[in-house]
Amino acid sequence: MHDLFAAMIADRKYEDLMDKDKKLKMKSRAGQKRLSVAEKDERVKGALAREREIAETLRDMNRELLILMKTNHYLRQIDMRLGNPTNTFNQVNNVTWKIFIES
Repeated sequence: MHDLFAAMIADRKYEDLMDKDKKLKMKSRAGQKRLSVAEKDERVKGALAREREIAETLRDMNRELLILMKTNHYLRQIDMRLGNPTNTFNQVNNVTWKIFIES
């Protein structure tokens, strides 16, 4: 269920993450954008359609990784409510690439 896991981690559709035209542009592939009402509805319908698979993925996930994901989600929501939408996924990605390039 790598496609589902990737989508859950990045909070994006798997197809958006794997867009070959943007394969070297991580920020545009995984960056947050304001979703339209139709996009939000589509995301909810997709999650409901895969509810069982999502539950199985979360059930089988390493507990430490799960708490990290939940914490990241909580922080993202707090930032949004305070009017400072920060994409921690992009921040982690930037630091990771910097460390990768320097090593």
